[in-house]
Amino acid sequence: MGVSRGKIELGESAENALERELSEELGIRTRTGNYFDTSIYHYATVSIKLLAYNSTYVSGEITLTDHDQVDWVRITDLPDYDLAEADIPLVHKLIEMFKT
Repeated sequence: MGVSRGKIELGESAENALERELSEELGIRTRTGNYFDTSIYHYATVSIKLLAYNSTYVSGEITLTDHDQVDWVRITDLPDYDLAEADIPLVHKLIEMFKT
């Protein structure tokens, strides 16, 4: 599960914003696929709405600009990571989807 915390710019679709953010933050080109889900979370001082999409890697080598590390992990291992509270419902839905 890739996590981009960017904002949608005026006149930009959510799908284009995700592709732009992944390019800016990781240096990769992606193609945004189907909508996955939405998570709304209310922190003490701000509320956020996360839109999650399936994305396909197109090209580029991951270059960290805004992040400290990148890991390829099993979906079932995601809860072991220090995730933002807003990410947790999306992670649980992803795990449920891939249960065998």
